[in-house]
Amino acid sequence: NVLNAEGYVVKPQAFQSDYTASGSLLPNEEIQILPEVSGRVTSISFEEGTHVNEGQVLLKIYNDDIKAQVQKSKAQRDLQEKIKLRQAELLRIGGISQQDYETTTAQIASINADLAYSDALLRKTTVIAPFSGRIGIRNVSKGAVVTPTTVIATLQQTKILKMDFTIPDQYRDEVNEGKKITF
Repeated sequence: NVLNAEGYVVKPQAFQSDYTASGSLLPNEEIQILPEVSGRVTSISFEEGTHVNEGQVLLKIYNDDIKAQVQKSKAQRDLQEKIKLRQAELLRIGGISQQDYETTTAQIASINADLAYSDALLRKTTVIAPFSGRIGIRNVSKGAVVTPTTVIATLQQTKILKMDFTIPDQYRDEVNEGKKITF
């Protein structure tokens, strides 16, 4: 009796476990530019679709009222500083009470706090780019009144991109940091 059999010669070769997934390329950073304070736009310093640098002024909001308050506070502080110098001399010779001197010192500290607050408000009237990137379409015009919810434009950092895609659980262990992928 002759038995006929078919056979295959098995040779080792690399096993391909390729997986294809759909994904998206996203900017490394993307934000909506919004002002921190309400006010009237006095200047716009960018062109739509152009590259802007980190720290570049994008927009200014009316701030003459805050500048006037800063000048007033500085004048008041200068006056209180002069009074304090005179009071220090009077205190030394017993011409005024310690309380009067401390009241003047407290007034100077209060004026300095007001100045710090006004300076912070003043900085908020200038909108700057938080990072370098491409700025999108401008949503406001000079003379418009903006609020902290007004979107001025969108800024995207596109020199570095992120790839967003999903992988089924069965391939989860195949993709590790440093693993080469193609897209």
